Amino acid sequence: MLVDSKELYQKLDQYQSVLNESTLNYLCELISLQRSVLEEKEILEERGNILGQLDFYQEILAYNIYHRAIGIIDSFERGEQLQIEKTVEQQEFNVKGTIEAGKEFPMFSYDSKKEIEGKPIHSITLYESVRDFEQRELQKNYVLQRLQGLYHRKALTEYNDGENYQLCMKMEQQIAYYENEKKELKEHENLTDTDRQMIQMQEAFCNEFLKDYQIKKEDFEEMTNFPKRVCIKTKRKAYPSIAVIRKIRCI
Repeated sequence: MLVDSKELYQKLDQYQSVLNESTLNYLCELISLQRSVLEEKEILEERGNILGQLDFYQEILAYNIYHRAIGIIDSFERGEQLQIEKTVEQQEFNVKGTIEAGKEFPMFSYDSKKEIEGKPIHSITLYESVRDFEQRELQKNYVLQRLQGLYHRKALTEYNDGENYQLCMKMEQQIAYYENEKKELKEHENLTDTDRQMIQMQEAFCNEFLKDYQIKKEDFEEMTNFPKRVCIKTKRKAYPSIAVIRKIRCI
């Protein structure tokens, strides 16, 4: 997933005659983890579009985001009941928490799989859960309406040819999706102590990252979710080559 710092410094040496001293110092600070790549937005906005054309700059971004995240995760106050698991794949890094009764929940994820004009988008996702009765009721009504419509359409559709077969298979998938949504809503009708712990842990974890990135919650813009999920709000803050996303689940 990542090259090591020694290799990044070697690549940076090749640009000594191309980049000015200020930019070289900035990149050195990113490799040495003295600063977060998101720490100074003016520098990121000013240089990101230009440096973004260089492949080794993308490697520096990935290195900085990953290792700064590891530092935050390793210093996070776990307590006896919280276990944190980190998984790393080629272009992905995911962190989940586990509390009593084996309840798992997402806390952080990073990937660079998406591209624009051949250059990766470094996507950072922070996860939160909040209690919102109004949103729950809206989602419940929406899910029940969708299920009612799908079951009605399925009853009127016959498996009499290939086209109808594909349509029925698609409806089966949609029904399974919304039945799972219905089940999740029912499971959280009353908050348990475990739910409250999860909410607190996710919030504390999210706040640590926002502090490191020097981003305020009000800086994010809400996005539209597909398929529609009233109980999931997605908010995004974009920079050159980087997107920070907050996924907020209403339970």
